[in-house]
Amino acid sequence: MSLTAVLTLRPSRQAADAVFATVGLAAMAEIWRSWSKELFGAYRPERHYMRGPGPKWHEKHAQEDLIRRS
Repeated sequence: MSLTAVLTLRPSRQAADAVFATVGLAAMAEIWRSWSKELFGAYRPERHYMRGPGPKWHEKHAQEDLIRRS
């Protein structure tokens, strides 16, 4: 490949700067998405106080315990 072809096909400095700026913006956007997902994510019940099993659960498991012991 000749020098003329290389210089013709080589992107300009402005084009290179635009591509790198876009890549930088994409990286910053991805960082922001991950941080905002952590800070303002969906409701996660395991992160909150929960009272525990209710009366129906106790009733069901008490019957299973009786069956196992028999």
